[in-house]
Amino acid sequence: MPIAIDIYSELLCYGGIGYFSMKSDIFQFFTRIKYISLVMCALTLGVGFSGIGWANASVDTIELLMIESDNCPYCRKFDREIADIYPKTAEGKRAPLKRHKLGDTLPDKYAGLDITASTLTPTFILLENNKEVDRLPGYNSEDFFWYFLNDLFDKLQTR
Repeated sequence: MPIAIDIYSELLCYGGIGYFSMKSDIFQFFTRIKYISLVMCALTLGVGFSGIGWANASVDTIELLMIESDNCPYCRKFDREIADIYPKTAEGKRAPLKRHKLGDTLPDKYAGLDITASTLTPTFILLENNKEVDRLPGYNSEDFFWYFLNDLFDKLQTR
C-alpha cells in the first residue's frame, strides 16, 4: 500500500467532514471535497439552483415596466434604438422589460401601482417585488435612457 494512502487515511479534517480512519473513506472524502468545490464555484459565479426552494426564497423580483401607447412616436423610437438590445444587457437581465398599454387594465400582480399619473409615454417604472422604486418619464435618446436608468438602479441599491 502506498505511503500517501496511509497518510491520508489518518487525515483529520475540521469543518464537519469528520475524522477518517478507514482507507475506503478516502474516496468519500475527496468526493465530498470535489462536490463542495463545485458548489462554492457555482455560488461564487452566481449560478442559481432553481430546483432548490431555499435558493429562490430571498431573491427579489426586479422588473422595468414600460407604459406605452400606440400613437407614441417616442415609444417607436425606443423600439428602434433600445428594445432589441435591452434584454442582452446587464440591466435587461437584472430587470426584464415588461410592456403595458396606457389605458389597459393592469395585471393583478401590479395591484396598487398607480399608472394614472403616466400620461407621458413612454414611462418606465422600476419595480421591486411589484412595488414602485421610481419612474423615468419619457424617452428622447439612448444616452438619456441609459443615464437615467442607472439612476433608477442606484435607488435600488440604497433601499
